Amino acid sequence: MCYLCFNSIGAYFNFNSIGAYFYFNSIGAYFNTNSIGVNFCFNSIGANFYFNSIGANFQQNQIADNFNNCAGALTGVDFTSETHVNQTYSCDLFTNALGLPRLRYYDSSDVVQIVMLTQI
Repeated sequence: MCYLCFNSIGAYFNFNSIGAYFYFNSIGAYFNTNSIGVNFCFNSIGANFYFNSIGANFQQNQIADNFNNCAGALTGVDFTSETHVNQTYSCDLFTNALGLPRLRYYDSSDVVQIVMLTQI
């Protein structure tokens, strides 16, 4: 079984810790300094994906350029219109009690903000 196969990877894929089952991903340039859990599959990722801590089962997601400083794992989310993942502050990705994908961050007044994410 191939655990790291069938990926299209751009330039500067560096300093990543990759778990088992990393396959069928399309990855842009500058994918670096990430910690990736198992089952990172079928994702379409733009350029500049860095300083992320992605848990297990991050699958079937669409991500635009400049996704950084995020932690968590979700399945089937379209991040292309999510502006929070493109900022310099940290975000947490999680599933709420109803099983819906959410993003949590602190605003400039240090108040926790929770926003809905677009499911594919």
